[in-house]
Amino acid sequence: MNRHFVRTTFCISFLVLSQSTLHANALSFKKVSSLFGGSQPYQEVIQKEYTLGKKPTIELDANVGTIQIKTSPSARVTIQATKKASTQDNLSNMRLLAQKTDANTLSVKTIIDDSSMKGVIDYDLTVPEKATVKISAQEGVIKIRKTAGAVTATVNNGNIEAYDTYGSLEITTKTNGTILAQNSRGSITATTLTGNITIENSYQDVIAQAKKGRISVRCKKLPASGTLSFATTSGNINLILPQETNASMQAKTDQGCLTCSHFVTLNPLTTQLDHEAWNRFKKEVDGILGTGDATIKICTGHGDIRITEPSEA
Repeated sequence: MNRHFVRTTFCISFLVLSQSTLHANALSFKKVSSLFGGSQPYQEVIQKEYTLGKKPTIELDANVGTIQIKTSPSARVTIQATKKASTQDNLSNMRLLAQKTDANTLSVKTIIDDSSMKGVIDYDLTVPEKATVKISAQEGVIKIRKTAGAVTATVNNGNIEAYDTYGSLEITTKTNGTILAQNSRGSITATTLTGNITIENSYQDVIAQAKKGRISVRCKKLPASGTLSFATTSGNINLILPQETNASMQAKTDQGCLTCSHFVTLNPLTTQLDHEAWNRFKKEVDGILGTGDATIKICTGHGDIRITEPSEA
């Protein structure tokens, strides 16, 4: 321990005395910091593996940390959990409980013996491609990649990202946090209290709701029976639709402006052509794109609505 103390003192003193060797000393200080682990010097890595049946379901109940979900073609579930804490007592205070509740279901839980103690458990899970995945966390980041089964992910405070998924996604940030989904072939339900929602290249239904935040959706394809439904109390809504989209569309902003580059056949409306009518035309639309097969509903209390074609994005 004395040897570490001398090395740290030497690095700090050397930094003060010589500006010309700042970069070298910074590297030395990083090396010392890595020895102590920074603010969370105590770490423990736990690895577990389980084999599930033909209808695998993984349920993860986490506390604070980063969660990464990826897939493999096998029936095995592998778990790597990294515990991080500032003291050995805090590290021991956190436990991982993983158990099969039946042949198809694996339950993974973070156990905190004393809620006043601080610590983090990062999870890295590899699951079967078509597994059903259910995730809940208090705080952190959830990242989901290449899943083909249904995924439900909820975090109280943090961000959720999903990439190249094929099954349905139901993702929620309860307090603060952004949501990002890219190249999702299944339906998407995204909900946040405060934060932006970004959906890139959707192929099925998309339902997005925010109390305060921007909603941006690039729709790659909208099936004839598909639904796009977006609502935010405060925030802009941007929708990029293919040129050949066929859908009935209702869109409205209470305080903002609505623009649409697609040709819209307006539903019949009896009105006077006065100032109030012209203002309404700038804020809402009720009409049909193409043959009107799918359904599009968009609403914002305070913000602009912009509906464009891919060439304009």
